[in-house]
Amino acid sequence: MRSRTIVSLALFALVALALPLIISRHGSQANSPATKVPKLTKRLASDNSVKASQAQSTQPLPSLQGKPASDYLKEHGLYVRLQNLIEAAQYQIDQQPQAQKSSALRSGLRKNNAAEIYEATNPAQKLRARFNGRDVVLQPLTNKRTTTLQARLRLRSYGYGRRMLTAGAGTMRVDGNRIEIDRRLATQSNPTNADQGSSDEIVEWYQNRKDGLEQGFTLAAPPGKRHEGTPLRVRLTVTGEVRPALVDSGRALELQSRNGKHCMRYDHLMATDASGRQLQTRFRADRKQISLLIDDTEAVYPLRIDPLFTQTKKLTASDAAANDRFGYSAAIDGDTVVVGAWAKNSNTGAVYIFERNQGGAENWGQVKKLTASDAAGGDDFGSSVSINADTVVVGAYGKGAAYIFERNQGGAEHCGQVQRLTASDAV
Repeated sequence: MRSRTIVSLALFALVALALPLIISRHGSQANSPATKVPKLTKRLASDNSVKASQAQSTQPLPSLQGKPASDYLKEHGLYVRLQNLIEAAQYQIDQQPQAQKSSALRSGLRKNNAAEIYEATNPAQKLRARFNGRDVVLQPLTNKRTTTLQARLRLRSYGYGRRMLTAGAGTMRVDGNRIEIDRRLATQSNPTNADQGSSDEIVEWYQNRKDGLEQGFTLAAPPGKRHEGTPLRVRLTVTGEVRPALVDSGRALELQSRNGKHCMRYDHLMATDASGRQLQTRFRADRKQISLLIDDTEAVYPLRIDPLFTQTKKLTASDAAANDRFGYSAAIDGDTVVVGAWAKNSNTGAVYIFERNQGGAENWGQVKKLTASDAAGGDDFGSSVSINADTVVVGAYGKGAAYIFERNQGGAEHCGQVQRLTASDAV
């Protein structure tokens, strides 16, 4: 297993200084077994800017917590760097120790020749993935760490119409938060009718990011002769205690449990050719099969196909009522989400602020409800919303006005109205 304990003096000083901040920002994750210690890459080890900032300091490192610690890090240009180090460590993909492999195999991964198993944990999406070169097993996570619910996803074949290439196990390569599986495929039907310029190679890859587990396929050349009207098809199977179901008019898939409960979402299907042109794509679901369909008629290879796995969080207002139009407008900045409900209280309107790690690690909880200082029926307050750092702007279409709210107005962490905007030529 790759060593993740090599820490330079500069990084150690940063972590020691900001440890109280890390704990306050990440809650119980700081002591969780899932939290990973970052591997110091060569680029970071040679980062002279960190060393220079430490060398210039002639005073002992202060003992700070909370906001003072945050302000100190920002002042010395270390805050963003430390955040990036923490996030990189959380989303890194690691090879499992030998002692854990038997447990992983029992949980759904089948042993291949190399017997290597890699694991990725996604704390933002509460999702865990394990890879063995043939399957990927996805598991939702709860506050109790794991659930028995899982989905085993396997690339089966790709090609055109009935002429498909079948996939075998591949060779895995891992770099940070990305894993690649090089596969070589054998023709499933009519193997002697090879097409010049075609390829039987495909690279399957995954990248673990805060916004989800991105899955991708890179094809160096078309898998045979292309025919107009016959899309390229990438076929996967899903086994386990879930089934795929089309949602959002076929633009996305949900992996649902036997009782119909949503557990994971599969969407953002995109395909891009070598010229940067985006191709038409769509999902297809048939029992335990998922097909990614791509119109590659005029595509310039190589081709990149990449959907995204997420475990979404449903937000609801603390005082939700029918026909509030909650969710009509929404905006996000970092760990804060703003949601408008313009029809609240006879179209007076309201806006709700949610923050990550409220009510538990990685939980999104409501922290504030905003209303206008001159609220009245028919204002449509919340018909549009925007957020940038500590400033929220709310539109009130029916009033013909916009309102600016800022954090720490009216008290610490309180979000208070600071200005009402109207057009100079308003009538």
